[in-house]
Amino acid sequence: MRKLLTFSILILSISIYSQPIPSLTHEKNTLDNSIKQFVGDWVGTGWGWEIRFKQTSGDFIKQFAGTKAQDIPFEGEKHIMTLMVTHVTQFYFSVDELGNVKGKGSITYGLIPNLCGLSALTKQVNEAVNMMSLVPTIFRWGAQISTNTIKAFNSEWYQQENKLATSLSEFSEITKSMAGVGKGALTPRELEQALMQWYKDAGSSPDVLSLASTILFNRCVTGLYNFGSGVDCSVLGNMAISQNVPSLGKTLGDKALQIILKNLANEVKKKLTALDLNSQMNEQLCLCGAGVSTAAGTRIGPATLQQLIMEFGPALAKAALFEAAIGSPPVGLLLSIPGVTQVQYYYKGLKNGPEIRSFDLKGTLTLEDGKPKLKLEMDGDVYDGSKDLTIEYMVNYKKENPTFPTWSPFLKDAGDVCESGTEIVRERKTVIRKEEYTDKATGKKITIEIPEEITIEKEVYQDAPFATFDKSGSHRNNVKVWQEYEYFWNAHKLTEPKDIESEKSDEQNKAQKKEIEDRTKEIEQTGKTSFDIEFEAGKESVIQNSEAQIKIITKVIENFPQNNFLIAVLSDSLSNKKLAEQRANFIVSNLIANGISGNRLTALGSDKKTTGDLKKKKLKHTKVDLVKK
Repeated sequence: MRKLLTFSILILSISIYSQPIPSLTHEKNTLDNSIKQFVGDWVGTGWGWEIRFKQTSGDFIKQFAGTKAQDIPFEGEKHIMTLMVTHVTQFYFSVDELGNVKGKGSITYGLIPNLCGLSALTKQVNEAVNMMSLVPTIFRWGAQISTNTIKAFNSEWYQQENKLATSLSEFSEITKSMAGVGKGALTPRELEQALMQWYKDAGSSPDVLSLASTILFNRCVTGLYNFGSGVDCSVLGNMAISQNVPSLGKTLGDKALQIILKNLANEVKKKLTALDLNSQMNEQLCLCGAGVSTAAGTRIGPATLQQLIMEFGPALAKAALFEAAIGSPPVGLLLSIPGVTQVQYYYKGLKNGPEIRSFDLKGTLTLEDGKPKLKLEMDGDVYDGSKDLTIEYMVNYKKENPTFPTWSPFLKDAGDVCESGTEIVRERKTVIRKEEYTDKATGKKITIEIPEEITIEKEVYQDAPFATFDKSGSHRNNVKVWQEYEYFWNAHKLTEPKDIESEKSDEQNKAQKKEIEDRTKEIEQTGKTSFDIEFEAGKESVIQNSEAQIKIITKVIENFPQNNFLIAVLSDSLSNKKLAEQRANFIVSNLIANGISGNRLTALGSDKKTTGDLKKKKLKHTKVDLVKK
């Protein structure tokens, strides 16, 4: 994992070396007062969940005539059922020079019920099973199952954003190297092969990456666009990408892109269906734990299975042993034994399973207190289907099909936008937890392997602009019956019109020229100046956006052709003297590569005791002193 640390470079006259050294604080992703760098084509993905309904055991009792509250071991206000609605969206849009946003997207809606407590409660009512000793455990399971369901849902889409961000970063590395501005060591032929492979993988990817690759290719073949990183699309040369990657069309239009969106939405639908199946398996587990008979496998019997469930809880549902014990994954679960005198409660969720809709997108990209913000919203109602979703459930053999309206995947709040820099994503990993279990009846020991999915943070550097949104809370829009929620979305800039890039390049050149003049003048007047350099954590090399700073330092030194320089890197709490020496040598070698004579340069790694001022302020800066002899 790459960590970014900030370092200051100071150019000093030897006569003032012992004087206090001022430092400049570097802030990542800072922007001028313009939105031009964000103009162009973007692609994004988002997801969210919300607990729309919770039912208590008291509510349940009131629904059934002849059932007395004192016959139920559950406390009246304990939650026995929750309904979680979900959505996943994929979209694309363009930003114009005024910051107006226009685009289109698809959204897939789902509903996942958690009926753990309800499963056990129907068993108590129908079969008069004494469950008093099981009640605390079952309620704990219900809460754990809700937590696990949310983690599984978020994990799925965290992984997709991780894949998109990582792949776009790799694409930028390849194209920058092809343009001669990267630091890759591949030959032109190897770079061409790498780019071809990237397009093949991205074009066949069953997620938003295929949409991104299509937009990239189609914009570039017009000759009017650059990549979002600013690299000219001409680096593709005469590569016959369209012939080698059939999935990439030759025309870019809303109809073609909407077809891709619908195909992606169908893939999302499959994943939401799989998550719903996991929920049904959890319900079966609750029934087993409450003492309901199961179709026992040959390996263990019902009594042993119940002991296993009581000991390991919902985590057991992911173990292969659980599926073997009940015969097969439970699908279409009925929560009671049929009979007109018994409580029968069946909740399917959405009648037709996860449902797909299309929508138009609008928004604005503005500067608020100097910081760029991106606000997205649906433009009108969803289409390609009803504005309402239909639920199916049954109470005592009476089927009901109520409806509720669709909703937007975007909240009123705006997302944060970065011109470039580090994007924090979450990578999914599966670990196997081994647990030993002893059968109380036979004394036999078995080892159970339980897979657990975890997500870990990862940093991905983006050369092109990107936007992120993440908000959680409860009672959205002040609706009391709606409970907890989380909304996420991310967007990445893919391409930009060439005239915009030309203007931006001119501005960058002017800014660099002015900085060289200012630094030179400062040395002439005071004998010192400072730069900001970012190194990779624990390494001697700088990150890409600091390479330009080394070139500026080169130009400044060239303005003093008669002087030699001592380069001293001062270590901080995040490095040591040896690493400081390596970094000083790294800077020297880069200056030599830029044409500065090595005889004029001396590298030195200094002790951290010389950075007392920094230590007191607890800054994550390591000074690099450039001393004029």
